[in-house]
Amino acid sequence: MSKSSILIVEDEALIAANIVQSLSSLGYTVFEPVATGDEAIQAVLAEKPDLVLMDIELYGPINGIETAKKIRAIANIPVVYLTAYTDEMLLKEARLTEPYGYIVKPSHNRELHATIEMALYKHALDSKLRESEEKYRTLLETLNEGVWVIDNEAVTTFVNPKMAEILGYTVDEMTGRSLFSFMDDEGRRICEWNIERRQQGIKEQHDFEFLKKDETRIYASLEATPLLGKDGQYLGAIAGVVDITERRLSENMLRDLSTYNRGLIEASLDPLVTISREGKIQDVNSSTETITGFDRNELIGTDFHEYFTEPERAREGYQRVFSEGKVINYPLEIRHHDGHTAPVLYNATVYYDNEGEIKGVFAAARDITESKRAEEALQQANRKLKLLSGITRHDINNQLSVLLGNLRVSFKKQQELAQNEYLQKVLTAANRISSMIRFTKEYEEIGVQAPAWQAIKDLVDAAEHDVALGQTVLINDLPGGVEVFADQLLAKVFYNLLDNAVRYGGTITRVRFAIQEYGGDYLIVCEDYGEGIPAEEKERIFERGFGKNTGLGLALSREILAITGITIRENGEPGKGARFEMRVPKGMWRTGGK
Repeated sequence: MSKSSILIVEDEALIAANIVQSLSSLGYTVFEPVATGDEAIQAVLAEKPDLVLMDIELYGPINGIETAKKIRAIANIPVVYLTAYTDEMLLKEARLTEPYGYIVKPSHNRELHATIEMALYKHALDSKLRESEEKYRTLLETLNEGVWVIDNEAVTTFVNPKMAEILGYTVDEMTGRSLFSFMDDEGRRICEWNIERRQQGIKEQHDFEFLKKDETRIYASLEATPLLGKDGQYLGAIAGVVDITERRLSENMLRDLSTYNRGLIEASLDPLVTISREGKIQDVNSSTETITGFDRNELIGTDFHEYFTEPERAREGYQRVFSEGKVINYPLEIRHHDGHTAPVLYNATVYYDNEGEIKGVFAAARDITESKRAEEALQQANRKLKLLSGITRHDINNQLSVLLGNLRVSFKKQQELAQNEYLQKVLTAANRISSMIRFTKEYEEIGVQAPAWQAIKDLVDAAEHDVALGQTVLINDLPGGVEVFADQLLAKVFYNLLDNAVRYGGTITRVRFAIQEYGGDYLIVCEDYGEGIPAEEKERIFERGFGKNTGLGLALSREILAITGITIRENGEPGKGARFEMRVPKGMWRTGGK
């Protein structure tokens, strides 16, 4: 292993030569000695020695102490002073340059060798320490986390740039300030308690609220560690600091949103439940607790279908949601904990996670117990009203039959009575009363039975058999498989349209039923090729009592269609035939049973 290289700075040639000889004998590489400070600086730049032996008193404008200062500024090279003086003032000035040793001239080889080796060893240690400190400082300054150091008086002794940035200060502005100056009174109380824990040697993580330079508040997460001396004495603390303001605000928003959503769920009078893909209950609202008789903790984690009178039907319901995406008005009965049951209509849809994968089912049950009772009560009332009106209608018809019978007998026996204007008016009125009674019988059937899906082509075919067409040809161009959701008296509508066309169409030879799409709706068209409807009568024909015969057929048809939102109008051209258009809204028609 080669020895270190040394530069001698000595203005006395004889002393310099002796030192060169001594160092060479010790195995060091010795450069040509120099006598002045300027020469020393040039030699350091050119030769880059491992150590400089510097005479304090040099010939020239700068002495050894000034030269050492300049060398220290341009190179990391240890300096050992050579001096023949022990002047305290001079040595004090020399110490300011942080030399690695002193050799008093004249020196012995042993002393020279020991001092140089000690200086080189110490310099090597200092270099490693400086390198380590530099790495540590670079790490702290580039760390994307604040670092804050305080002493035992809670005074800031160090912050890295990130820490200063977090609070909106510069490093210099924070250094030397009390830790308590970066918080409010409540924060100080908490901080003093935390410092007491650091003094006990406790390391911990906690969140804290600081005041920034602009007086706004930030939330930070701290990993605080006590700094203790060898004897366990508290010296201060160091903390890693992360700004969690955005996270805290997001958490608060999420918590508020969760509270808001929970409030919405709990505000619902309908039982609400979320179900996993495995059919397990994940969450419920208080209405679900009420209708089942079990509390939330008892329900969560159990099988959804267990709480129904028909478990398999309930299981089939939520499985259908996964396959079809939703179910609407799925009828079930919930069994309460005490045994009583409640009819419900379930509406459910799937919900997704952040990756778009189906996570489970969200279901709402509408308790229809009261509506069922009301429906049953209404049906009972309707039955009574129907019975009453039937009896009344029967009695009126009996009296009308007596009246009409007597009039007809009188007209036959006394021909002059048949010519009596007033008796003819009585006969006409009696016939109208009879028609009105028949209308009330037909009208009371509207809406009694629930609407249903009906194949319209089949209804027209049935009407063809019931109406005396004579020479009129019926063309049924309605496609098979098209169904309309309507009152179950829909067949009466097609019968009335066909019957009216044959009776009052004049010279018609054919009647045609067809269908057209109209902006998502369907138009069912009934058109003939007769006389048509005058423009001023197109709307009046739907008024009860207007028109030929009783004028009740079209009025009744409009009422039947309106039950499910279907409209009807006459849109033909006078003189070219009548055209009745029934507009079936989207959702009220389907093809192929879908």
